[in-house]
Amino acid sequence: VSTQSTGEIQECFVRQYDKFRHPRFRNLTVDGTATFNENLADNGGLLVAYEAFKNAERSGEGGLPGLDLTPDQIFFVAFAQMRCNNVESFSVLEYIFSDLYSPPEYRAIGPIQNSQRFAEVFSCPVPKQKCKVF
Repeated sequence: VSTQSTGEIQECFVRQYDKFRHPRFRNLTVDGTATFNENLADNGGLLVAYEAFKNAERSGEGGLPGLDLTPDQIFFVAFAQMRCNNVESFSVLEYIFSDLYSPPEYRAIGPIQNSQRFAEVFSCPVPKQKCKVF
């Protein structure tokens, strides 16, 4: 549970998403203010989906044959995979200049960067600055 105020939570997400630069347009960044509500929803959605996944999990067994990943790791790969797509340049510009959503890759990267669970299941260092929804 976060002890941050609503304003502090918003400021954290806005700062984080404002730093995302698209590889094709390095001088353009996501507008963290315009996309804040959807970014918050994406981050909260990942937290709630992971908890639902853990509640539904029947056993510690599982995985996919030939794939050396735990069920928890597969969950996060699947989460990121749903945002994996080849967006045309004009669509990227539309996302950056006029959409309420961040470009798809940042809808995966942002929540994963903020996920303590992701860091644990992949044994990643926890970022010094991560934003919390609740």
